Amino acid sequence: MKRRIVLIAVAVAASSIWAPLLWAKPAMGGSQLEILVVTTGNESDAEAIANMSAKDPQYRTDAMALIEGWKSSIASGDSLDLRGLTSPLTAQRQLDQLSALSSRISTQFASVSHTAVTQPPGSATPVESAGTSLIASDTVAVAAVDGGDPNSFAVRGVVGSGRTSWTKIGLIVAAHFCNLQGCQADTDRFSCTVTVNPGAVTSKIGSPLCLYSPNAGNFGNKHYQLWAINRGGVVGSANTGDVSGSGTYYVSSTGSLHGTVLTVAITLWVFLNPFGSYTADGAKTPDATCHTTDNVCVY
Repeated sequence: MKRRIVLIAVAVAASSIWAPLLWAKPAMGGSQLEILVVTTGNESDAEAIANMSAKDPQYRTDAMALIEGWKSSIASGDSLDLRGLTSPLTAQRQLDQLSALSSRISTQFASVSHTAVTQPPGSATPVESAGTSLIASDTVAVAAVDGGDPNSFAVRGVVGSGRTSWTKIGLIVAAHFCNLQGCQADTDRFSCTVTVNPGAVTSKIGSPLCLYSPNAGNFGNKHYQLWAINRGGVVGSANTGDVSGSGTYYVSSTGSLHGTVLTVAITLWVFLNPFGSYTADGAKTPDATCHTTDNVCVY
């Protein structure tokens, strides 16, 4: 019987934005182990595997077993496509990189408590699933960025024409399987491009393109959480409905930002159908300086 373990890890990963999925799912056909690697942003497969291994002891065991299996195959002369896990330049280079990943998994721990996390569409903050603790206390990698903390997002994109917009903000969630034969192509990939027109009172967020391809049906609701930030303080937030294709959305601050600065941040939340929880990617703009007399802010 084939066993599948799910890995969810995020370029903006943290315990408050994703549920540790700590169970194996049986699949028909053979006795081979597979792991589903879910990455966001520009996160590498190695980072994703290390992060999830720190959160899920069973996943850690299976990932380490896969790494040892890959090393044995490579040492025996087999050629494996491990995608971003290793550089396929030489067998020794692959072995060195796998050993480094194994070492990272063994050391990347800190003591953190967990419960399952889900987020209903439109919820401003992820909430714990009712009465269901998947793990009471676990050793967990300390994440650098929290999807509920937009200040920790990286700046993505470029300044637009006239400096009154910030464009080409990319947000991505993708998933693929790895097994003893290697790592496969993405089964699911949802990517969006976002443009922000900042405003002293209300900002417009244009999403001219969202694409779900390939689409194996593993992703459900996909929505934005929008943030208005003034000098590190969140002064406004909003959630959209399901995003697909294109759309225009707005976020307003609780007070006028005339004569001061504004940062706009976006969280892309993607619901993973098989496991009943969300994962996220996030990005923000740099500060824009807002005019004193109208809604315009400039970068």
